[in-house]
Amino acid sequence: MALESRSSIKRSFAAVLVLLGLHYVFIVRYGEPYPAVTMPAFTGTNAAPDGSIRWVTVIARVRFADGGTAELLPRDLLAEAPASHRMSIMREQFDVPPEPPAPPPAPSSRGELRRRLFPIERIRYERRFVQYTPPETHEWLRRRLGVLYPDRQPALVTFVWSRQSARVADGSVQRARETIGEYTIALDETAR
Repeated sequence: MALESRSSIKRSFAAVLVLLGLHYVFIVRYGEPYPAVTMPAFTGTNAAPDGSIRWVTVIARVRFADGGTAELLPRDLLAEAPASHRMSIMREQFDVPPEPPAPPPAPSSRGELRRRLFPIERIRYERRFVQYTPPETHEWLRRRLGVLYPDRQPALVTFVWSRQSARVADGSVQRARETIGEYTIALDETAR
């Protein structure tokens, strides 16, 4: 009995080692999976070598049919989403399109399988090669702005992405902001 349990312990240990190896290969190729075998890396802050902290922000500038404007932060636009998911949602749906748009890759069964198994892969593929922002997103944005501004008609929404940094030097905080791109969605055909 003791000999049998020792061999099963050794097999279990070997299986865990193989699983960990496959897990780390998966992380390198596809990113951190969920659920995961191990805890995420938690790589720390965005501190640069000069001691500054850098981050990316986005503001949604809404232009209405009457010519008025308003600015929204992700917390306002995505109030119903968990705070931890808002920037990821903004990047997936409203990030600056790649320039120039890449041609679609040659069809492969592996790529098709990934798009079928992981919905986010299908969305990324469609955004990159088919249509950058799907009509459902336009419709959701129109409805959400209708809730936030019930008496106004939104015409355009421009998502302004910025890279910001802050650094403490000589007892004061020095801030910098650089616009890194814009993405505009026309909600009213006359606004194009």
